[in-house]
Amino acid sequence: MFSIKNFLNLGYYTSELDKFLSEYAKKHPKLSVSQREEMEKHQRIAKGLQYGNDLEGRAQK
Repeated sequence: MFSIKNFLNLGYYTSELDKFLSEYAKKHPKLSVSQREEMEKHQRIAKGLQYGNDLEGRAQK
């Protein structure tokens, strides 16, 4: 199927800030202690949300 967005190369937009952060992450791959803690916190939150959604789905059946 023909897509005008792909033809015009408009599939996605990457901001200058996103590009900068991506390059920075490549140059500085080791995370600080606070960055690791923040990632772990968000993983726990995401896992909890997933668990909550699973329970909600079971309750509706």
